This record gives sequence, structure tokens and C-alpha cells, in this order.
Amino acid sequence: MPQKLLRIVLLGGGQRTLKTFQKLLKRTDVQIALFIIQKDYDDEIPHYLKLTRLAKTHGVPYEISLSAKKLSDYTINRIREIQADLILRGGNWRALLPPQVWENSKFGCLGIHGSALPEYRGWANINWYIIN
Repeated sequence: MPQKLLRIVLLGGGQRTLKTFQKLLKRTDVQIALFIIQKDYDDEIPHYLKLTRLAKTHGVPYEISLSAKKLSDYTINRIREIQADLILRGGNWRALLPPQVWENSKFGCLGIHGSALPEYRGWANINWYIIN
């Protein structure tokens, strides 16, 4: 019997997202139904370019979010329509996601982060995690 694909919506920008995306592309049990790429800060531009190239090369539907602080109504509705199994924040995403982004997904939202959340969110989070 064929294995059911885990349908995900991936969000992120930056190097951690790039590594996450590359790993997901190698999996045969995952379908990336939508990739929302953050292009919010200058330091993310080199990764943004790599992420968009990879998405195009592998035929992954994507859109660019110019601000992580607020997703457009269009994007939120698109995520709702997909009804993904999982919303995955694969690296940098600089704001909390509103419930309407993840409430229709089977398993909710999972964020990959370098430190304990919510206590160590924000800039230099790993540094403060180690210091404390």
C-alpha cells in the first residue's frame, strides 16, 4: 500500500530554512503544498534568492512575504484552502502566526528554533539562553 504524503506549508527565510527545505526536498513522504518565503531583512536576501531558485527548480508552489509581522488575507486564505497536515516554520519567522494560519491543519504548527520559546525569542536568543 502506498504511503500517504504528509502535506505541509513551510514558512521561513534564512540559512536554517534553507537547510530545512533542502532536507524536506529529499524526502519521499512529504509534499510541500506551499512555501512562504520571508524577505523582510537585508541579511536574508542571499538565502531568499537560494530558496526561490530551489522552489522553482523543484516545482514547489511559493510566494514571497515582504513582512513576517503580517501575512496578507490572500495568503491566510490560501493556507486555509490547502488544509495541510502540518504548518512548519523552518527557521526565521519574526512574528507569531495568527491562529487562523494553523487552526485548520491536522497537527497544528511546529517551529524550528535555536532556543527555548517563548522565553528566548528575538535577537541573540542563543546567547541569552547560554548566559542564563
